[in-house]
Amino acid sequence: MEYAKDHGLIVRFSAEDATRTDFSLLKRLYKKAEEYRADYVSIADTVGIMNPRTTFFLVSEIKKVVTIPICMHCHDDLGLAVANSLAGIEVGAGQIECTINGIGERAGNCALEEIVMVLRVRADRMPFDTNVDTPRLYPASRLLSSLIAFGPQPNKAIVGRNAFAHESGIHQDGVLKERTTYEIMDATTIGLESNSLVLGKHSGRAALRDALEEMGYTVDGQTLNTAFKRFKDIADNDAERLSAALGPAPANDRALWGTFTDRYEAHASTYKGEIAYLKGWYQARFKWIDSQLTK
Repeated sequence: MEYAKDHGLIVRFSAEDATRTDFSLLKRLYKKAEEYRADYVSIADTVGIMNPRTTFFLVSEIKKVVTIPICMHCHDDLGLAVANSLAGIEVGAGQIECTINGIGERAGNCALEEIVMVLRVRADRMPFDTNVDTPRLYPASRLLSSLIAFGPQPNKAIVGRNAFAHESGIHQDGVLKERTTYEIMDATTIGLESNSLVLGKHSGRAALRDALEEMGYTVDGQTLNTAFKRFKDIADNDAERLSAALGPAPANDRALWGTFTDRYEAHASTYKGEIAYLKGWYQARFKWIDSQLTK
């Protein structure tokens, strides 16, 4: 640490598996790190064992022995990485180590988009700012998904495919009348063009009327009732025909990767063909990434 500081580097001292380390030893380590001019100390919940209450206590105790900023590094083994990070913020942690889509070792790490939007939406209770340009959250999530061959689960908070989608009839009717009835965030704030109403067997007349109006058809009264009955018959009994009637679904996060793997297998007959194709594919992807970042 002294060598790094003598050469002008910013030093963060992180105790691996800090949350299962003897507490008195941990406090001595962090205090010594500050004495050796560390700029930050990091509390690493390496195995994701903590909960918000124990995190709050741990950070508050570490703050008693150090004056430099505290970082949180939380894993999601129990699904609490975001909650634990927020608990750390509330008691004074100044930095959160997080990842897009929450990717990481095993169950992943604290999800960047979730932390950012919690602090944005609940600024009334947690008045902290990340200075993140939130309309870039969804594009960043999609970009990462295209590069690592898989995306977040559909019900993933903030950036999942269903995060701003509504199928229940009562929900659809409520959102059409007043978006905030069932949405605490505007889809545009994370980079989507809008929310979406999914037409399915749980949908109601309001959503069907809205969909038909988008296609240029104005229906009401008995005409709407007749169309809705026919729609429900298809939705309840023939999902494949409904899907065909509504057109192709949006490309999912694996569409690009599926195309790549099909072509990859075609080139895998020889070692040279493999390498040549991979090189060309990655070069094309990097050019595309550059074009996205310059927008």
